[in-house]
Amino acid sequence: MMFPSPINHVGEDRDFMMESFPKNGFHLKGWMELVRPYAPTVEGVLLLVEESTSEIRETAMLVDLTEDGHPELKQLCQAAAGLAAGRREDGGAARMPGAGALYAEPCGHGLKIAILLFAGPDEKADRDVRAFLRHCAVYLKTSLELERQMQRALLHQFSKKIQSAMDVRSVLSVVAEYVGELLPSFRLDFLLSQDNTNLEGLPVQPLLQLHDPDSICNRVYIDCVPLQEKRDGLFITAAPLSGKQGVYGVLRITGETPIDPAQLQIVLDIADLAGNALENAKLYEQSNMMINELRLINQITRGLNRSLKLNDMYAYAVQELRHIFRSDYVCIMIYNPERRVWRVVAGNLPEGLPVEYPGDEDFSGMMLKTGEPVIVSDYQLVFGSSTMMELTGSRSLMATPIVASSEVIGSLLVFHREPNFFSYENFKLLQSFAAHLGLAISNANLHAEVRRMVITDHLTGLNTRRYLDEQMNLMKHRDSSGLLILIDIDHFKRINDTYGHQIGDEALIQVSRIIRSSIRESDIAARWGGEELAIYMPQANLEHGLLVAERIRARVEAETNPRVTVSCGLAEWTSGSRMSVEQLFRIADINLYRAKNAGRNRVCAEVTGPSEEGPA
Repeated sequence: MMFPSPINHVGEDRDFMMESFPKNGFHLKGWMELVRPYAPTVEGVLLLVEESTSEIRETAMLVDLTEDGHPELKQLCQAAAGLAAGRREDGGAARMPGAGALYAEPCGHGLKIAILLFAGPDEKADRDVRAFLRHCAVYLKTSLELERQMQRALLHQFSKKIQSAMDVRSVLSVVAEYVGELLPSFRLDFLLSQDNTNLEGLPVQPLLQLHDPDSICNRVYIDCVPLQEKRDGLFITAAPLSGKQGVYGVLRITGETPIDPAQLQIVLDIADLAGNALENAKLYEQSNMMINELRLINQITRGLNRSLKLNDMYAYAVQELRHIFRSDYVCIMIYNPERRVWRVVAGNLPEGLPVEYPGDEDFSGMMLKTGEPVIVSDYQLVFGSSTMMELTGSRSLMATPIVASSEVIGSLLVFHREPNFFSYENFKLLQSFAAHLGLAISNANLHAEVRRMVITDHLTGLNTRRYLDEQMNLMKHRDSSGLLILIDIDHFKRINDTYGHQIGDEALIQVSRIIRSSIRESDIAARWGGEELAIYMPQANLEHGLLVAERIRARVEAETNPRVTVSCGLAEWTSGSRMSVEQLFRIADINLYRAKNAGRNRVCAEVTGPSEEGPA
């Protein structure tokens, strides 16, 4: 059998059309009852022959005869086809060795219809055969023309409908509908090369190239040319579903008989249109996915920048990651380069898991070394071990480094207990998320550094007076009590005059260092002005303040070089005293003045109310 270009032929011998006479003759048998009255006595076989190749397209028996009744029937038909294709249309009969005679008549579309008689015809039989053949040719030509028109109309309808399909499922549904209408007795399958979800109910299979590299579908996919073969008694036709950017799969049609050449050409046209439609659908889906990702990233960016506090940022990131990827566990880790450890700063990991991990351990260590993200489809198939994967019982993982200023500062890890849970699209989205999180962390750290510079005295490292005032006013409304200590370095001008201003600055730095190491983390130490320093202790009483002030005084006297001393004045407030921050400073300043007048290098807390006047 001959197939229209560009399909190629593989498999068994090409004369398989003749192997089962009763199953052939689609066109001929359809018109047999209409033309039989013209030659009721004609005994033989009717052939539809391809003129250019002598291939037999169809056969139909004019008498009840099987191959067993005529053992050489197949060879006779093939010889008759060659003779019919090459002879001129003079209307006469040709003698056939081993049979009676052969008549042939053109019927258009590059075909000839021929009658091979089993016995030589007499004059009447000759007229009957000629009349019979002419009517067969007319009916067959009309039938073929109508069929071509119907197929062209079908292809036109398919083309219009396939162009309106905007997603992969719609494209495949249209192809299945029209191929099913064109070839109702054949089986249709789509073998797709990419991940495809939400295609339930359609005859879709994955194209597994490595499992059977010699299969017809894999060859069609690799070479991008249609092929046909006979295997296990079935005829398989495979055509590539290709677009301008690649091959997306294979259209496979299986049947008990070969596809009619005219129908086969329609199938090839459908496959060609379907390949372009698949490509457009995938591009459309990718465009929508990119738009949705951009919207999501925009939303995430706004959420991350809503707060400049790192803890709030981490909590929001964990919440969004769990929602977006439907993960079981999420973990954000920050790398400490000084200690060379990873520290878990946020996540929903099970209780009892370590919060710190060595810098070179696990997938985070791999990312720290390479700077590249990691995806694990099934942990059970991975060579090596992971503490987190084992402790969480996870099999799927996506991990990506958090980068700031071209350096890895942390990592994002997303886990799931099921294998193959995350898609490549998820993996790309996580990398975008990590990039924006890294930028947000950099902004938060920069903001914190700028704020630290604003509220920190550059010489002593203590807070500024303005910051101290702001915090005292806030705590005054929040707390029920507090204590203020004013500290002044004794004879500081003499130190500058004697040793120089650099030594004076060093003395100021030493005293500040002693103060920082002598107070609680919640206390606020600030440079009040010049050589005067201040400490505010929230929720502290006078007894506690005296202990702290005396400890600072003693340490300054013992630890500074050159040796300096300090005087301290204290002031306390409680919720019932109705004392303002300005009054608190005034009382502490009065007590500092008293300590100076009493000989310096001492602590004073005698004044307890704002009524007593200090020095002018």
